[in-house]
Amino acid sequence: RNGDNYYGLSVFSVNDHSLVCGILQNLHAPEVRKDLVLKRTQDVIMENMKVVQQIAFLLGENASYTEAMLNSIVEYFRNSGADFSFGCGYSEAATCSGYACRIDPETVLEGV
Repeated sequence: RNGDNYYGLSVFSVNDHSLVCGILQNLHAPEVRKDLVLKRTQDVIMENMKVVQQIAFLLGENASYTEAMLNSIVEYFRNSGADFSFGCGYSEAATCSGYACRIDPETVLEGV
């Protein structure tokens, strides 16, 4: 910084560290500001794209896992002869199968 002006200094080695070069830029110069804005904008875009790709990967991985688990549950019940009648209505007050009992809720909640 020199007064109201800000400067950027880039230093890099040339020729196997035997020669050093530096570039001093006035950060208030319009062309430098434009380059900095463009560079930072590109950096933000790239960082956001990385995050979006990571999120998409995780969502895809989770969707695949969920699909596999749900399909295995469906196959289990299809192949086991499970009784899906419970929870589908109340034709009798207390109907039980080998898997579950279905009880009319009004008999449980009387007096509540």
